[in-house]
Amino acid sequence: MPAIRSLTGVVVSAGLMQKTVKVRTTQQVWDKHIRKHFNRPVNHLVHDPASSLLAGDIITFCPGYRTSKHVHHVVTSILAPFEKPIEERPPVWTDEQRDVFRTEKRAAKLLRRSVRDGIEAHEDVSAGGDKTTKMSPEEHSARITDHAKGFAKKALDNETEARGKQVDAESIDENIRKGRIGR
Repeated sequence: MPAIRSLTGVVVSAGLMQKTVKVRTTQQVWDKHIRKHFNRPVNHLVHDPASSLLAGDIITFCPGYRTSKHVHHVVTSILAPFEKPIEERPPVWTDEQRDVFRTEKRAAKLLRRSVRDGIEAHEDVSAGGDKTTKMSPEEHSARITDHAKGFAKKALDNETEARGKQVDAESIDENIRKGRIGR
């Protein structure tokens, strides 16, 4: 994602939140009594994925993907380091690295969700792997019932192995309909 606008500020606090720093910038405010512009300090929470910033650094940052409820900006570069030189710190991530990390994280989330819900992952890989295809409610419920039948069959197979009996598919459907086995 290219930087829309770039802001410059000083890191006020670092190391208190994971991968997040507080940066102070200035904003001009009009005082109508004195009829003059004054600089007012504004604090922003900025995402630092590599944890490479220290308090006192002068950085540039831009609006990026929303990382959490209050973090809406991301570090783009360090202009003037404080204490440690830039060479001794982890490098600041580029736009491409952030995008790759975000898509991998999103794909992992979709996979976990599909495993949790019992449906296969259905990503549209041709569109970049970040979009999912919509299913009709009937298709979704059919997938869930098929998955439930598979779990029910496994549960009954384990139960019958202990008893030494054989179970067929009709008895599984009957047990699901009667509510003996979870849907």
